[in-house]
Amino acid sequence: MGERFLRFWYVFRPDFNVGFMLWVPLILVGAVRFGSTPAYREITGFSALSVLVFSTLLYGSTRFRLPMEPLFLLYVGPVLSTAWASARRRMWIAAGVVWVVVNLMVWWKQEIVRGWVLEILYAGGLK
Repeated sequence: MGERFLRFWYVFRPDFNVGFMLWVPLILVGAVRFGSTPAYREITGFSALSVLVFSTLLYGSTRFRLPMEPLFLLYVGPVLSTAWASARRRMWIAAGVVWVVVNLMVWWKQEIVRGWVLEILYAGGLK
């Protein structure tokens, strides 16, 4: 089940998914911060149930994650709105720029990074 869960979130198929990876931190913050609010309860429940089904019963491939990405992106809006209204706006912008640069570097050297990730998965017995 752990292997299927990791396969579901794997971002190197068929190419490094820069678009999704740029939003991942905001999706995680949004899910934690707003996931239990009444406006997001149904989306959170559906997303969690879908990930559970795809990771336990089905193959857990990235092809199942791709259609769900718009649901995950719904968590980004409130986080960006809160960050923009924050007194720490410059810190958020600097962190965003660093994250974009890191992901562009990974995209640039994706075959090397993918090899490292696969080595870690093989060493852990997950591949």
